[in-house]
Amino acid sequence: MSAVFLCSRWFGVHRFTLIISWVFAMSNIGTLAAATPLAWAAKNMGWRNAFDVLAAITALVALLFLWLVRDDPPGAKPAPQRPQTLAQVWRGLIDVWRTPGLGPVLAMHTSGYACMVTVLGVWAGPYLNDVHGLDGVARGNVLLAMGVAQIVGLLAFGPLDRVFGTRKQIVIAGAAASVAVFGTLALVPQPPLWLAVALMMAIPFLSSYSIILVAQGRALFPDAQAGRGVTTVNMAQVVGATVLPSLSGYIVGAFVDNPGAAAPESAYRAVFAMLAAVSFSGLIIYLRSLVSQRYSNKFS
Repeated sequence: MSAVFLCSRWFGVHRFTLIISWVFAMSNIGTLAAATPLAWAAKNMGWRNAFDVLAAITALVALLFLWLVRDDPPGAKPAPQRPQTLAQVWRGLIDVWRTPGLGPVLAMHTSGYACMVTVLGVWAGPYLNDVHGLDGVARGNVLLAMGVAQIVGLLAFGPLDRVFGTRKQIVIAGAAASVAVFGTLALVPQPPLWLAVALMMAIPFLSSYSIILVAQGRALFPDAQAGRGVTTVNMAQVVGATVLPSLSGYIVGAFVDNPGAAAPESAYRAVFAMLAAVSFSGLIIYLRSLVSQRYSNKFS
């Protein structure tokens, strides 16, 4: 969230989507590292040593951030840093929650990213193992390809609001396409491996419309509420990414009699059906959203 806030201070509202698409794309290098590279490292140097290396890299990035990043662009008036009382903090949060147009953005953001991460972060590997019989390295390769698809998707969606002059319609198209992908995985029994992999890669690519939601959410708030605003928008994403993987676990568990046993294809199809329903519900709520008066109709 600090990176999102800094981008809004450095680059303004109209370039915001493009800039954060690059930030989010670069952040997903970690997703790539968690696929085939981590599988290779765990096999050849042990998972403890692999995590020690990741910890060192994280510390190095933090030091570089402290050394190189500044709060304000050159010549800009520094943002006020006055401490607030707890009562002032709560009043500010209440003002954020009262912002017109926030509810539909939160609804769509709760479902969009969460549905994607439920697949990429939890069930893609087990699905490819239990249904298609892929070994660890092959599964890692697919996960790596999904990570690349997410990065490409973020970079592709980033400039679209300026190309088409709308944010809302881009989100609607991305969400509708995601519903179609989840629905296909739910309805098609035993798809061939090439189709399953293609659909798996389509999920993180299409779900990158969430970057547009971040920009749309930021545009709802004046600069004085930017930090609280973008954190509130991101909270919806985090809540969804907490609830949906847990819910999907209960769904799969209902199909498995013995703990540790492979799940049948019907269990995964039920999960995909649930994700399609959640995405569709978020889309229906979002379709009723009104354009906030705080940003130009060009980006509605």
